[in-house]
Amino acid sequence: MKKSNVIVLILAFQIAFAQKNNYSELIAKSADKIQQKEIGNDANYATADIIKAIKEGWIKGPTIVYAGKIIAPYGGQSHGVNIEKEKIWELELMDEDTPDEIKKAVRKNIYYGANVIKLVSGDNGYYNVEDIKAAVDEAKKFGYKVSVHVFGGEAARNVIIGGAASIEHGDDLDDELLRLMKEKGIFLVGTDFSFDNNYAYYGTP
Repeated sequence: MKKSNVIVLILAFQIAFAQKNNYSELIAKSADKIQQKEIGNDANYATADIIKAIKEGWIKGPTIVYAGKIIAPYGGQSHGVNIEKEKIWELELMDEDTPDEIKKAVRKNIYYGANVIKLVSGDNGYYNVEDIKAAVDEAKKFGYKVSVHVFGGEAARNVIIGGAASIEHGDDLDDELLRLMKEKGIFLVGTDFSFDNNYAYYGTP
């Protein structure tokens, strides 16, 4: 069984279990008021099937903001992968290195159920302004917005100037970039960690 199918079955089971075990009334009353974000790393469009099940009324669940696969420069968010395992990351990320490739990736994600687009910039090289604009303009045709995983520096500046709707993380944004974001109405989705979290995740303070 494919990894994506397993994830769909697990998520569906979790929702069904909650409905059966005294949570059904709460879910029924609250599902249309709850919004959940899934913008990356769900494995080969698995969440799209959950969204379909909710829309069809097979299960009750929240409105899901969903990005499909993350669009990134070659290598995605991976590092040091053996050449024999090249592109192992493609379950979760798409290698796109030019504006035309990015536009096609946006269309592919939307075709498979995405209702928002997510890019990664800065993990393996970073996108220039034209790349970001390509994603923003293509998503806009469908009425969708673009969120970008980026930490700071020139990569973040390009994201801001390119017109993304939000920045995920932004750990290294300086005052100038934050002011520019404010001027352009770009949201910051910060992911600040405590000392203990950083140490556990990165191995350093």
